[in-house]
Amino acid sequence: MVPLPVEIWRVILTDFDNDYPLSIQHPTWVSSEIFIFSSLESAGSVSVLHQAELQMADNKILLRSSHPLEGIVYRIVCSSESGSVAVQLENGSLLRYDPVTEVLLPWESDNGKEIAFPRPCSQMDICDIGGEEVVLGLTERFRFYVNDVEVASNCTSFVVHKEFLLLTTLSHTCRCICRKTKVNVLPTLSDGKSHTFDESIRRIERGSKMVTVVPQDTKLVLQMPRGNLEVIHPRALVLSTVRQDLDSLLFRQAFVTMRKHRINMNLIYDHNPQTFLKNVKMFVEQVESENYINLFLTDLLEEDVTLTMYTAAYNRSAPEPRDGSTSKVDIICDAVKKALSDFDDNR
Repeated sequence: MVPLPVEIWRVILTDFDNDYPLSIQHPTWVSSEIFIFSSLESAGSVSVLHQAELQMADNKILLRSSHPLEGIVYRIVCSSESGSVAVQLENGSLLRYDPVTEVLLPWESDNGKEIAFPRPCSQMDICDIGGEEVVLGLTERFRFYVNDVEVASNCTSFVVHKEFLLLTTLSHTCRCICRKTKVNVLPTLSDGKSHTFDESIRRIERGSKMVTVVPQDTKLVLQMPRGNLEVIHPRALVLSTVRQDLDSLLFRQAFVTMRKHRINMNLIYDHNPQTFLKNVKMFVEQVESENYINLFLTDLLEEDVTLTMYTAAYNRSAPEPRDGSTSKVDIICDAVKKALSDFDDNR
């Protein structure tokens, strides 16, 4: 869908001395009415950080506060999750700005250490990893930093998903790292090997770079070296979506996704056996199609796929030994049979 302009109007900055072209740099929206930008002081040696408020009625932007800095601003980024604002200076120094209190302080880690990128990063983002809010940075020489720690030296692009940190590398792979991973574990990623906290490693076309990841979906948009856009479905995002659907008891939605992406149907039961057996009637009612139910039943195995095929996605310990007289397949088939007979004795 192509966006269409609704209205054309002029904005006038009040209480702002610099009126030369491009005097406003790095405009970053914090909310629908507040945005942050920087400008150079008259000598041009340092930047000034400004917070402004948009006043639609008067077609003006009212300057709320200004903060002189000790260097020139290189990048500004605002977290869509927490609202935190990170300001990077040309020397790699990082500052945290609070739009509510209008306070500007050095960015510190959880242990109180001031954070600075070893090299200026042309791409930045903020997210929570392992329970700690961190700043992500990628240089033009493919070095990827989490706070001031180099995590990878061959990263070509990255995006932040609700549950994962996704990277593309010079070895033409897409890596999905769970955001529950502790920050002090991440530096071992730079050796280029797969790790237990990798949700998946997928080969991609040479030179591909990430554009965006679609929220609440399995799609990752890549730009090819030729400029065209392609969509892939990393297994980590697929399993994440399936888990959310199963937790929400959206059995048909989960089933269709699993069938499309060839996820083993045992996951519908193994994800949460007690919940499935308690809601098996809802499962039959939602799936509805006899062919779908037959596909589910014929795919059943005695093994727990959360401990075998999809162990990285679940990270569960071995279950308690099952009584030898009980069979997982028999339990599921009996439950589905009873649910079907409750709907229709002839079904």
